Amino acid sequence: MIRRRLSLIVLPLALALPLSLPGCYTVKNSIPDHIKSIAVPVFRNESLQSGVEDEITRKVIATFQSSNALPIADAATANALVDGVVKSYENKVYRIDAQEQAQEYIVIITTNVLVKDRVKNKELWSQEGIRATATYAVVGPTVRTEAEARSEAVDQLADIIRSRTVEGW
Repeated sequence: MIRRRLSLIVLPLALALPLSLPGCYTVKNSIPDHIKSIAVPVFRNESLQSGVEDEITRKVIATFQSSNALPIADAATANALVDGVVKSYENKVYRIDAQEQAQEYIVIITTNVLVKDRVKNKELWSQEGIRATATYAVVGPTVRTEAEARSEAVDQLADIIRSRTVEGW
């Protein structure tokens, strides 16, 4: 009787365990041990969109802070440094209606990023042409503003930069 009860409990658990394992994963921290802090100077802006460099810089800093992966430090004392350039900012028509009126726009922000190991004086990673996009509708139930789409694209960029730096992707 006890064996039967035990098998009714253990058997379902034993069967469920392998099914739950494929969804489990861990993210390996790819930051070298000697890097204890990071600086994020204001991105340079080569686009025609005024102020986007400040938005990106603030969001990258906030993203590193919220992840607790690397403390933010002054550029003079940080072990690593994010060197970023806003190459372009585009706001284009994305969708039109039958009367050729714009219904939706897309914001595209393109950056170049280099993350430097200042202790060993070498590049940790770099990538040119990192693009983030977000759309916004100007009519219909999902209307939003260019500023809201820009904020979404900036969030994407910050996540890309943090994940490439911390997780190596």
